[in-house]
Amino acid sequence: MIVFAKNKNFRQLLINQWISGFGDIVFYLALMNYVSAYSFAPLAVLLISLSETLPQLIQVFTGVAADFQKNRIHKYLLIQFSKVFLYSLVTFLLLGQDFSFLILLVICLINFLSDSLSYFSGAMLTPVYVKVIKQDMTSAMGFRQASMSLVHILGNLAGGFLIAWMSIGALAGLNALTFLLAYLGFWHISKSLQDLEPELSSAKELNRENYWQHLLNSLKVLLGLKNVVRLLLVSTFGQVTLNILTPVATLLLLKRPFGGLQAGQSIALLITLMSVGLILGNVFSGSLLKKLSTKLIMYSGQACEGVLLVGFFWQNFLLVLLAAVGCAVTVGLLSPRLQKAAFSLIPEESMGAIQSAINVFSMAVPGILSMLVIALASSVGIPYILPPLLLLLLLAVCLILPMRELKAYLDE
Repeated sequence: MIVFAKNKNFRQLLINQWISGFGDIVFYLALMNYVSAYSFAPLAVLLISLSETLPQLIQVFTGVAADFQKNRIHKYLLIQFSKVFLYSLVTFLLLGQDFSFLILLVICLINFLSDSLSYFSGAMLTPVYVKVIKQDMTSAMGFRQASMSLVHILGNLAGGFLIAWMSIGALAGLNALTFLLAYLGFWHISKSLQDLEPELSSAKELNRENYWQHLLNSLKVLLGLKNVVRLLLVSTFGQVTLNILTPVATLLLLKRPFGGLQAGQSIALLITLMSVGLILGNVFSGSLLKKLSTKLIMYSGQACEGVLLVGFFWQNFLLVLLAAVGCAVTVGLLSPRLQKAAFSLIPEESMGAIQSAINVFSMAVPGILSMLVIALASSVGIPYILPPLLLLLLLAVCLILPMRELKAYLDE
C-alpha cells in the first residue's frame, strides 16, 4: 500500500491494469453469456476459450521478440491505442450487424490479436517496470497481485450484474473505453518512463537466427539460476494443490456434508477463505511479514499441504478448509518473492523471454498435473490421489533443503 501511495509511475501502471483487466473480465462474461443462446454455442465457447488461451501459450515466443525492441515506450503507446481501435471495431460489429458465426470468428481473431499484443507489450515493458519498483519490489509485486485478485472478483460480480442490464454491444464499447483510459493513463507518465528504457546494442537486430539463438540463450540463463528454478518448481507443486482443492473437496462433500451446509455453500466458503488467504499473503509478503524467512514460509507451506493430505485421508472437510487457507497464505507470501528473485537475477536483455517462459511453465505444468489428479479422484476415488500428492510434497521438500543462499536476494 505504501509503495502504491508514494510511487507515481507504479500507481499509474497498476491503475491501468485494474481498468483494462476489469473491462476484459466483463466483456468475456458477456460474450460467453451472449453466444449461449445460439445453435453454435458449444463451438463458440471453444473458439472464445482458444482465443483467450493460445496467447498465453505462445507468450514465450512473443517474449523473445520483445527483448529485441527499441523505443519501447513509444511502441507500448501504439499498441495500447491499437487495442482501443480493435475493440471499437468489435463494438461496431456487435451494434451494427446481425450476429452470426462469421462475426464470432472475427471477434475471436481480434481477441487473440489483442491478447497476443498485450503479452508482447507486457514483456517489452518488463525491464522498465522492474526499474520503476526496484526499491520496493516485493511489496509492489505483492500489492499488484492482491489488487488484481480483487479486480478479478469485482469484475465477475459486476459482469454478472451488467449482462442483465446492458447489451453485448454496449459492453464491448465499455471494454474499448477501458482500453482508452489505460492508454491515456500510460500517456500521462510516458515521458517519465523514457529514461528507464533498457540500452540495447545497435547490432542486436531481430532476425530468424538471432531470434532462436536468443531463445536458447535465455533458457540456458534460466536453467542456470538453480535457486530460482527450485523456487519455481516448489511454487508449481503448491499451485497444483490449490487447483485441485475445489473439485476434490466437492467429491468429498457429496459423501460427507459439512456443518449442515449444502455442498455449494461449503465450496463457496472454501473459495472465499482461500481467496482472502491468497490476497493477505500477497499484501503482507513485502510489508508486515517482510522479515519472515522465505525458507520458513516454504516449509510452512509444505506442512499445510501435509495437513491437507491428512484431511483428504480422513475425509474431514474442516481440516481440509483450515489447511487450504494455510496453503493459500503461503502461496501468496511466496509468489512476490519468487518474482523478485527472478527479476533481480535475470539479465535485462533477456527479461522478456525468461519472464514469458516462467509464465508459460507456471500455467501449463500445474494445469496438466491438476487435470490428471482430478481425473484420478473422479474415476477411482479420493484415496488414490494421496500417493501422487505425497510424492509432489516430498519433491518440494527435497528442492527446499539445499537452498542455502535465499536471504541474499529474497529476504529483505
